Amino acid sequence: MRASVNGNAILPVNSYACKGVLLSVCTVGHRGPVWFWILVLSVLCRFEWVCSALETKEVQECLDNLSKSIQNSTAQLYAPSVDEIKEKCELPSLICYMLELKVVFLEEEDLEKHEQDNIDCVAAFSETLQNIAITELNTGPCPPCEATAPRSITTFLDNLKSLMQKLNSLAP
Repeated sequence: MRASVNGNAILPVNSYACKGVLLSVCTVGHRGPVWFWILVLSVLCRFEWVCSALETKEVQECLDNLSKSIQNSTAQLYAPSVDEIKEKCELPSLICYMLELKVVFLEEEDLEKHEQDNIDCVAAFSETLQNIAITELNTGPCPPCEATAPRSITTFLDNLKSLMQKLNSLAP
């Protein structure tokens, strides 16, 4: 059942994220402001980097704490180096890294017991990235996560650290 305002049906809420700010837009009938807000968000997100240096540094700290526990993993992970990442493909590449980390977390059963706070930190960052990616659809033709050869966990962590340092240098 849909609610109504002054006899007009309220359509479902749509959410948009930019720089970690979630904006919900409700349309009332056909006169709602949804297209205006999509335009505003697309302009804001296009000109400002979506990951603040503070956010990426916090996640780097969580990863540093986790690296001792996951360095013994035998997982082979897709891990493009900074040089292999196309311009404007940093965000999709970072999302790929976060998805690969989820694989490690699932495969390394004893991590859940000892490193839950750090896993939660990385998972929250990953979720934020995926929400932001919804508004960043105009990133160009980026290769899929599987476009690079699988690499060891050590190379994966080194490449991820380099990518996050690059993102920190791009952040305002």
